[in-house]
Amino acid sequence: QCTPKMIESLIAMYAHLYCGFSITCLEVQDLSDTLKSGYHFEASQVAATTVFELPFAVYQAAENISLVANEFSKVEGLVLVIVSNEELVDLSILMACVDMLRGFAQKDINVVFHTNIQPENTHSIHLGAVFKELRVKEQLIKTDTTLDIPEFLK
Repeated sequence: QCTPKMIESLIAMYAHLYCGFSITCLEVQDLSDTLKSGYHFEASQVAATTVFELPFAVYQAAENISLVANEFSKVEGLVLVIVSNEELVDLSILMACVDMLRGFAQKDINVVFHTNIQPENTHSIHLGAVFKELRVKEQLIKTDTTLDIPEFLK
């Protein structure tokens, strides 16, 4: 059921998850549970020029995901990867990024948070969202039962 766009996004997400130093401990089972919570994966990547712009980049990435979310049912899981270099030493910046994401997420969804810190990295945010299904399908089912549409138009 994966589209090529989804596969490219998933591979990019995995590449950042297992590279560099991370402040958090990433369990493979946590990531697996998050990705298995839905059928469609959307990703957003936002670059930041300084380490202090990372929380705003999380906001921008979440906005990008929420624009796409209109086509889907609710978000079932989120994967946040903060890519940076050794400038990211202040935990308050990390907490601001996580708090920014919490403002967009419901409390009952899986969230995986990870950092990829390497000396040669630039600053960026990678946010992935897992959706259960297309909302369009839900609307088609409702339309199908209420209207008498010829079979070839369905």
